[in-house]
Amino acid sequence: MNLIPVRRLRLPGRIASLLVASLIACPAVMHTGCEGGSTGVDNPGVAELPVEFRDDAGKLVPARGALEIYDQDHNPALDSAPLMRLDMEGNTGFKLTAGDFDRILAARAPKRSAAAKRSAAAVSAASDTLIRFNLVFRSASGSGAMAAGLSYDPGLHRFFLEAVGAKSVRMLPKPLLRFAASLHRQAVQGVLGRIILPGTPFQATLVDSDFVLEDLPEGRFTARMLSGDGYMYAVRESLDTRAGHAFTAAPDPIGRIEAINPPAGFGVDAGTPVLTFAGQEIGIQGLLSGADSNDTRVSILWRFLDKAPGDSARIADATRLRTSIRFPASPGYNLELSATFGTVTVRDTLSINVNPQPSPTQTKFVSPQPGDTLVQGSSYKVSWAYAPGALVRLEVAYKGKDGLDGTWLPVADSIVNDSGYNTYPWTLPPPSSSSYIGSLRLKAIPSDTVLLIMSGSFTLVPAR
Repeated sequence: MNLIPVRRLRLPGRIASLLVASLIACPAVMHTGCEGGSTGVDNPGVAELPVEFRDDAGKLVPARGALEIYDQDHNPALDSAPLMRLDMEGNTGFKLTAGDFDRILAARAPKRSAAAKRSAAAVSAASDTLIRFNLVFRSASGSGAMAAGLSYDPGLHRFFLEAVGAKSVRMLPKPLLRFAASLHRQAVQGVLGRIILPGTPFQATLVDSDFVLEDLPEGRFTARMLSGDGYMYAVRESLDTRAGHAFTAAPDPIGRIEAINPPAGFGVDAGTPVLTFAGQEIGIQGLLSGADSNDTRVSILWRFLDKAPGDSARIADATRLRTSIRFPASPGYNLELSATFGTVTVRDTLSINVNPQPSPTQTKFVSPQPGDTLVQGSSYKVSWAYAPGALVRLEVAYKGKDGLDGTWLPVADSIVNDSGYNTYPWTLPPPSSSSYIGSLRLKAIPSDTVLLIMSGSFTLVPAR
């Protein structure tokens, strides 16, 4: 997790070491619908660790999906990769051997953070290099389970389970959950960032005080809050998927993560300005460059910059690049799209102009409007409202372009049209050396009846 301790109280070195270890490395899951756990002092351990998939009756069941191994201190906001991933193709179980795990540790040694080493030193075990890890299984059919607090001693080449005498880990796959909850804001000042579940791949972006964890196994988890400025806070309540959905962050941070550099070219594009009507639901699509939006280290957030209190305008899913918004009223809004990688955040804004809903008898072009200036060679969204007919033809007339003087030319044929608001993405003519003017009209198909003509003209100017 790469935590830099926040010094607020001087304690003797041994006590301070144990305190930090207990805060950072407590078991990530208290109960997860599986059997198995951390080592005990008198537990002799096993040379091979059998993992079995069973149902509630104890019967072995085939598993299809991915089983992943995570360090117990794993922070999904900083690292998207598990120690190891195994594909289950109808297996009822498998064995994790000491040799397999030694090779995993050798290949992944740089991933072990200083926090993990401090945690291991504070545990009573046969070796000071004890490694604690968790197993996470998720199937393609939407079920999963987790086994927490397992241990491996590379010095003894043995695995340890919490239950005395236990010889295997039993995983009981159950339907994965969508867990929606809230975090009390008043406990922590400043920008809120994410909720993370240490030792797992699960994390969620905070939207105001709310968060949603997707595809979560049933169970009870320890949670942490990672603020936007990199400080880590303990969450006072355990996150129990079968209990309360309100949580409180501790007022003082337990540490701060070290800065990590995002990939080259990391950035976002919120898109071009949008015109819409009040009450209309529109889709928006942001772009992320330099990283994959599915990477757990990347956090996406749309938010309103200027929405008034009580305004019911709502973003359908504020933590995804592609989402939709419904606006109840005019005149307009400014949105911000941000992406965070570790503690580095990039931002871009999008303006949305919301026009009053026109009368059903008021057929008109919404964009462009007479007097607008468009750039030659660019893309532009033509929009109109309340034009009758299922199919329409869009035409344009130019004046002052290549000798043209008002001749109507086709832009697009057989555009699907409804009785409300419609749009068409128009690529404007290639750049020329001079400006000229244009106008648009709509015609019905197949009658060729003129439905709508712009009341004025717009200007097309050369690109600079």
